[in-house]
Amino acid sequence: MDPTTLAARVADAICTRKDIAALYAEDAIFDANVPDWRFQIKGAQAIAAKFQEPDWFPAGAVGVVERTTATDSCIVFELCSTFEQQGGTWLSRNAHILALAADGKITRHTMYCTGDWSPETIARQAIEAPMVE
Repeated sequence: MDPTTLAARVADAICTRKDIAALYAEDAIFDANVPDWRFQIKGAQAIAAKFQEPDWFPAGAVGVVERTTATDSCIVFELCSTFEQQGGTWLSRNAHILALAADGKITRHTMYCTGDWSPETIARQAIEAPMVE
């Protein structure tokens, strides 16, 4: 599977709770770095089960893969997700690093997450630190 397609499938599963255990090696590790916390999960089925938990990602989240960079053994992608919560549109940004085995299965998935940005935070950031691209 080409890197862009694999990144899109993982991103879609993160946002929509789809089962993607088949993309991971049986002994794969998911290393999640979220605000104020870090946890790890081992095993394709356990990783897929985590992505399917109701509180893993807000229901109705829409994710956009903004950039994908790849080598023969690694894919890095940025995911920007928006979702409705508490009467407004919230945002979350993640960086994902996928280490790949020779057969293309994911052996290690490391995620760095900004946390959830409220509408107020999004507005403040746009004023104080507007993006240049």
